[in-house]
Amino acid sequence: MLTVTRRMSLLLVVASAATIAACRDSNTAPLVAQAVAEISGDSQTVSIGAATASPLVVRVIATTGALMPGVTVNWSLVQGTGALSATSSVTDSTGAASVTFTPDAAGTDIVAATAAAVSTPVDFTIVATDTTTTSGN
Repeated sequence: MLTVTRRMSLLLVVASAATIAACRDSNTAPLVAQAVAEISGDSQTVSIGAATASPLVVRVIATTGALMPGVTVNWSLVQGTGALSATSSVTDSTGAASVTFTPDAAGTDIVAATAAAVSTPVDFTIVATDTTTTSGN
């Protein structure tokens, strides 16, 4: 006859073994980001002082090919001048993150998106134009 202590010990051993087996049988390894891919927003032309009409959007993809929600994407201006709507954003349930950009001078601006463990950034090119007109006499 098993005592209450032995029964509890036996249940604990069985439960632990089941948990270990479940973890071993499932793919519980954490996902690792492999790539940041451009989705949309590249090659826009905007007026100085106006935000990009379409957001700059990237998707973070794991080494397994899975989409990665909850990953921080860092955004930086690598050429030109202007303002990003955020310097970082977190991927949504589809692995996508986005920002907008507002140039403050005419010219070509380049915005880069990066994520931890991904060595190659995604670059977006925005051409800012001066829409003010001057009239001469």
